[in-house]
Amino acid sequence: MGYIIKYRNDIGEFINEESVDTHEEYSKEYYTNNNELIKTELIINGKVKVVTYENSDINFEELLEKHLKEYGNASADFMGVHEITSEGYKVRGHLFKNGKLNFVRETYYDMMGNEIKEVSLNPKNNYEPTMVEYYEYDDNKELIRITQKTIDGKVISHIDLDL
Repeated sequence: MGYIIKYRNDIGEFINEESVDTHEEYSKEYYTNNNELIKTELIINGKVKVVTYENSDINFEELLEKHLKEYGNASADFMGVHEITSEGYKVRGHLFKNGKLNFVRETYYDMMGNEIKEVSLNPKNNYEPTMVEYYEYDDNKELIRITQKTIDGKVISHIDLDL
């Protein structure tokens, strides 16, 4: 299967392959011929650190086995299919490190595709939520605030980006 490969620099801008600096952080994205994102490799100092797989099935065993053969112990982030919510949609991601489930999160988006919150889930405790990260935007759709809260609403951290 042939892929369309695109590159992004560390601030998310598309760049051509000749502009890639292998001593810096960049992403290598693999697309289908219909321009659908399949996977993204995060590369730091010339080494693949994390591979994010889009629209992954919930059966990770086969995917993880293929990942470990191709990438060794690089982390694998399996993003599920989009589920419709009242606000827009959500995607559940499962992050594996060294072949073991390390972290699960649900990322919620509004109808325009803006990330509005990310819920951390405990895979060892029936996927119970442990923390929520909220994202706020200004009228120009620029991210201006990130707030982390415990499930009972206590603020863990707060970052204002509109200073």
